Amino acid sequence: MYVVWRSLIFTFIFNLGFIISSFAANSVKYNLSTGFLNVNYSGDADGTLNFGSIFDVGGEVVTDPYSSLTFHGTIAIDPGTAVTNYMYAGLGKRFYFNSVTEERIFSNGADKIQITPLRQYHFTAEVGMAELNVRTVGLSLFTMATIFEFGFSVGTNWILSNNVSISGSLGMAQGFGFSSIILNDTAIKAFIGLNIL
Repeated sequence: MYVVWRSLIFTFIFNLGFIISSFAANSVKYNLSTGFLNVNYSGDADGTLNFGSIFDVGGEVVTDPYSSLTFHGTIAIDPGTAVTNYMYAGLGKRFYFNSVTEERIFSNGADKIQITPLRQYHFTAEVGMAELNVRTVGLSLFTMATIFEFGFSVGTNWILSNNVSISGSLGMAQGFGFSSIILNDTAIKAFIGLNIL
């Protein structure tokens, strides 16, 4: 029953972003990224996990010229065993500084000013839930810890066209366990990816 409950929460958090974006009057950017993840954990078990290939998919709903709501899910799978070692689903708020969220056109009838960013800089604060595989026994028995994570990231987008940009970000998260295996973690995440409007 507990596993079903956790799976439902992960599914709800991850899909909530897509549901919100489908009702949003403003533009939505979708993102597909890969990157690096380092997790240090302590509590009922201690250790460090490094993942050199993780995948992240999500999006961002533009709320005003200088901020947006974000949602994304991250997964790290061991390519040799096909075991999922880390999963994360989260929601956040992104603030742009020294740039705007998207192209803006201001007009007073006779005159028109168009602002097109070539590069964007942002700070993101987010909360979410993660599952961490702390022990594998055999091929099908895993010990997973469920962790509430909150964190931040800084990043940049290189605009290629009105609809496509390349993104890069570096972030850190602190987590507190609340499952039968109590773990606290510190995660460092680095991503590079593609944004599509």
